[in-house]
Amino acid sequence: TLSPLLGERFTSWYGDVRELTEDKAESIRRLKALLTPERLARADASKGGEYFRAVCAGCHPISGGGGRIGPDLLGFNRANINFLLLNITDPSADIADAYKLAVIDTKDGQFLAGTIAREDGQSVVLNLARQRQTVLKSDIVSRKFSDISMMPEGLLAGLPDDLALGFVKFLQTAK
Repeated sequence: TLSPLLGERFTSWYGDVRELTEDKAESIRRLKALLTPERLARADASKGGEYFRAVCAGCHPISGGGGRIGPDLLGFNRANINFLLLNITDPSADIADAYKLAVIDTKDGQFLAGTIAREDGQSVVLNLARQRQTVLKSDIVSRKFSDISMMPEGLLAGLPDDLALGFVKFLQTAK
């Protein structure tokens, strides 16, 4: 279980999260050894911010900018290194329903993929990468949800150490 990584308080509230694969657990161990408070204090958050804008901002809003598909990272538990590393290394471990990929097949042959922004008796509004699209329920042939996160796994795995440090420092910076 992930209880030792997430802590008793998390597990008592959310329940136990599935076991990490050994390669993901090893990646988290390696990153935790790299991302020490001393190294993070010296890291360049501006380079991490550049990486965020290039790789993450298409989906994640932060400080009023960015996409709408993923959660706003400003409110995330960014100071907790264990939480950050788990979500970056294995984003499919726990996906909130609001961020599950919805794939909608319409009568006119379109396949739309995004997260549900809102829904009522008549329509579904999808968050797409940088826009929203409304679909009438009467036009929907099928709708499925994925248990696999849209966020790619291991975004820190191939980064040079200085960029990984800058990225995490950027995420942890409140400004």
